[in-house]
Amino acid sequence: MRVFVAVVEEGSLSAAARRLRLSQPAVSQVAAALERELGMALLIRGATGVRPTPAGAVLAGEARAVLGRYEQAVAAVTREPGAAEPALRLGLPLEVRFELLAGPLAELALAGPPVRVEPRHLSTSAQLAALRAGELDLGLLRERADGDDLDALQIGAEPLGVLLPRRAAEEIAELPAKLPGGQPAKLPGELPAELPGGQPAKLPGELPAELPGELPAELPGELPAERSGELPAVRSGELPAVRLERLAGLRWLSFARSDSPAWFDEIVAVLRSHGLRATPDVAGSQALIPEVKLTSVLAGDVFSLAPADWPQPLPAGVVWLQLAGSPLVRRTWATWRADSRRRDLGRLVAALEQPSGPA
Repeated sequence: MRVFVAVVEEGSLSAAARRLRLSQPAVSQVAAALERELGMALLIRGATGVRPTPAGAVLAGEARAVLGRYEQAVAAVTREPGAAEPALRLGLPLEVRFELLAGPLAELALAGPPVRVEPRHLSTSAQLAALRAGELDLGLLRERADGDDLDALQIGAEPLGVLLPRRAAEEIAELPAKLPGGQPAKLPGELPAELPGGQPAKLPGELPAELPGELPAELPGELPAERSGELPAVRSGELPAVRLERLAGLRWLSFARSDSPAWFDEIVAVLRSHGLRATPDVAGSQALIPEVKLTSVLAGDVFSLAPADWPQPLPAGVVWLQLAGSPLVRRTWATWRADSRRRDLGRLVAALEQPSGPA
């Protein structure tokens, strides 16, 4: 059964042999013997690999359940009396909203015996591989897993906006260079150069102790003084929503497609449907952490995606804009093995199913 499940999951006799550390002829013989025993074809063999017949797919699902239950039985028998349950291994992607887990984890801690949670930062693809290998108990994924071996529950959906260089945001948001009467247009939060009467504008509590044209080293409250022309960061709701097609000419700063292929392809399809060329600017081999996002946006003609409540503070020179119509929505799926019988995992999934307000 274990050999047959490996063949179905890998889609190849040779790949299954490598996974099980067996020879390919041995794997082929086991699969053929199982077909003879049941008197029916279980695999469709082709030049590009193998796939299960309808009967083979049913057998693979049942076999996974049997193997999972067997492994749990062995673990229960071999565990020392009074020993605690093993840690609940939890996979986390980049930028997961803490609010999705705070309530369910607190409920898990109150609802039964103490549970040790072991969080691991992994991409969606790495979490899927770890779940199927039995190295992860629950994953938070950016795409819905396919196959009958995994169960999934959508626990979050975030409309995404864009992070832009300020100079690009001024053009895309179609802000006028000057207001009626000849006054220069300013973004929300920007102070005028002078107040009525010709007095220079000052922040509350600022002391006029500088020579003309001299900037203080620090403003009150230990904030560094801004350079001439440097403007404060702009956040959600301070500018009107923009259409996605207005980003034509900018490149999307993307994560690697291998991290989450389905989510990557969905983004590219939406960009193309709005007239963007969708030639991603992949952030190399490094993870797309906030520091990489913000530095790349500041330094080049790229845009990055982020929700309105992105917790990272925005530096001066970076603007977040809402996308009209919310064409891009990032979903989070709690995913676990269908054959799992862990009670603590069941309690956590039940807590995740409870409504917790807007996602």
